[in-house]
Amino acid sequence: MSAPSKPIQATDSSYAVETPEGVRIHFECAGPFPRMAATMIDFLIQGLIMIVFSMGIGFLGAVIGFSVAQGLQAIFVFLMMWFYYVFFEVYRNGQTPGKKVFHLQVMDVRGTPITLAKSILRNLLRIADFLPFVYGFGLLSILNTSRFQRLGDLVAGTIVVYVPQAQTPFKAPQSITPRQPPFPLTLEEQRAIIAFTERQNVIPGGLSEELAAHLKELTKHNQASASETLYAYGAWLAGGRP
Repeated sequence: MSAPSKPIQATDSSYAVETPEGVRIHFECAGPFPRMAATMIDFLIQGLIMIVFSMGIGFLGAVIGFSVAQGLQAIFVFLMMWFYYVFFEVYRNGQTPGKKVFHLQVMDVRGTPITLAKSILRNLLRIADFLPFVYGFGLLSILNTSRFQRLGDLVAGTIVVYVPQAQTPFKAPQSITPRQPPFPLTLEEQRAIIAFTERQNVIPGGLSEELAAHLKELTKHNQASASETLYAYGAWLAGGRP
């Protein structure tokens, strides 16, 4: 069994987790305002669901008896208040409908999906966060922790982050003719060359040539300029093989 991922101290609103393989995964912590907005949406959804259920149970009360209907309504309200968040956090990738609107996600501080136990714990403490009124303690905790954690997050070991957006794969311009590097490159070297090629329109020509000139062993095999040679290698490495 591999060792758990290790949290790394957050810098500003960024947060990094190091996997057992030594790979760092970076997240952006969600601040108080998007979290409050997401909570408001969830409150509205909960309210609408309970109103619709109450109307339905009111009609049903004439058949099953109003005392039974009131009991069912009390059970439903309890489940809605306490397990609405748990259901979505555990079975919907850490996203309630409100969080999904703002691209937020609850996860373990180690970068893993939130477990049922942790979700129940963080949501049981929601009542403490709500005190003394309108999430007073929760907001105070969020504003005074580096990872914007409310009391429930601190106790459960969870964090709310922005869902990482999928990046569009780099596609080399048609003006670059892909060329295979003359010898095998490490994964780190390949990434560096692709990143250099991606920034061809950002780095000034003189500077790009100066940077590419440091890789003489790699660029000396081509008659083109050093930067053009690296661009050709980058295009090939990015999948633009002729």
